[in-house]
Amino acid sequence: MMATANAWRVEDEHLVLSALHQDPDLVRTTPRVLVIEDDLALSTVIDRVLRELDPEVRVDWAVSAEEARAILRERVRREDSLRPYDLILADVFLDGEHTGLDFWRWCQREFPDLPLVVTSGLPVDRFFRALGPDEPSPPYLPKPFTVDECFDVLSGALRHGTAV
Repeated sequence: MMATANAWRVEDEHLVLSALHQDPDLVRTTPRVLVIEDDLALSTVIDRVLRELDPEVRVDWAVSAEEARAILRERVRREDSLRPYDLILADVFLDGEHTGLDFWRWCQREFPDLPLVVTSGLPVDRFFRALGPDEPSPPYLPKPFTVDECFDVLSGALRHGTAV
């Protein structure tokens, strides 16, 4: 039984993916998320929300923009994919030299198709001032947020490939 020329075929009651090496994203059903957050307490909440969305979610953690860049570059190299994550969640204020906004700007240049949500305790008006008048805005989840607010934003971002 052949579904498509390069997709699934059944042999001896085992499912075989013939396109595995051609397009790894065809077989990835478990969401992958990169979280860049230096607040351990908040990381616990974010992890709980992500696991509620999908118990099998694979989460990579970073506490700085520099560490996140290294993780992202390594995953891109290893998977040969420009979209190794289904979502990135980045705090604005992080350990290290660069901010979450710096990371977002870098991602916009290097990986424009990666959905990224920025979170911060900055009031919304100060967040937009930090961006500058002509800069586009990343999706923003203001802190403090409730578990339900976090759930809604992350579920929308994972479901649609962009933040809502």
